Amino acid sequence: TADVPSAAWGWSKINPRSWYALGIFIILFLLGMLHGNHIGHVEDWFLISIAALVAVVIIRDVIMRKRGLLRNQALGFVYQFHHLLAEFTALENTAMPLLIAGESVASATDKATRMLGRVGLSHRLNHRPSELSGGERQRVGIARALAVCPRLLLMDEPLAALDLKRKQEILPYLERLHDELDIPLLYVSHSPDEVARLADYLVAMEAGRALACGPLADTLARLDLPIRLGEDAGAIRDATIGAVDARWHLARVDFAGGSLWARNPGLSVGRKVRMRVLARDVSLAEAPGNSSIQNVLRGQVDAIGDDDHPGVALARVRVGSTVLLARLTHRAAH
Repeated sequence: TADVPSAAWGWSKINPRSWYALGIFIILFLLGMLHGNHIGHVEDWFLISIAALVAVVIIRDVIMRKRGLLRNQALGFVYQFHHLLAEFTALENTAMPLLIAGESVASATDKATRMLGRVGLSHRLNHRPSELSGGERQRVGIARALAVCPRLLLMDEPLAALDLKRKQEILPYLERLHDELDIPLLYVSHSPDEVARLADYLVAMEAGRALACGPLADTLARLDLPIRLGEDAGAIRDATIGAVDARWHLARVDFAGGSLWARNPGLSVGRKVRMRVLARDVSLAEAPGNSSIQNVLRGQVDAIGDDDHPGVALARVRVGSTVLLARLTHRAAH
């Protein structure tokens, strides 16, 4: 248990500006004493130096305490590296911020246990970081960030240090948290796949500047998007599972404008899903013919733009109210 005396937090209840003013007052008071025979005395300058040092330390202490309280009570952080304490178990690592905030051991343990269950680690509560896989350690970091019930969750490339298998292991949990938790999430990533699965609003940045922003589906459908996604270009749409073909293990995904058959990962009819159609998977034809392609939609090409290679183009196709992208050569486009 982190038993923090209440007096230790007393400074944080006073506005940092008040301490700043007090420090200035002390310095000015001492400067005011430097008159007459006292001018230039070494003792006076020594007192001034001490007063200035005290003022700076007090101000810094107040600001840091305020910042610490904000970070611990209002913000949840998940980094590229899990930053777990090696000597503590998954449960103890997750409960640590709650104990520091003054919660009882019983309450902190209960909340930490529930959060670890949400990320699929109920069977790993008493394992230390060295006994967990990379994906499991990162999930503990996510549970720890969520345990304090933050008002804002900040995730800085949380999957960047993991291999593809571990990323695919964690993404379903992040998707579920996105659907279940009413917490704003700021997710930083270089992965179009992660952004497509988790984001609702996109800000595309390069060299510290925002180049494009807007709702995810609308922004990714832009042909003038400054950041070229190449093989990862595609369209995102909300959809619903309309039917399941148990014989062929397929599911029909219904969206505004039509439907597509896709491999069924075990979803039931009526399930809300996010559909991502990559531009490289879309072919264009004036009329459907005999082909192995099972999904045929009627649409209209309303714009053609450049892609990341001078010989490749992106075509924007409207299928009802839904926009899809098709990747083809400039020669084919003409």
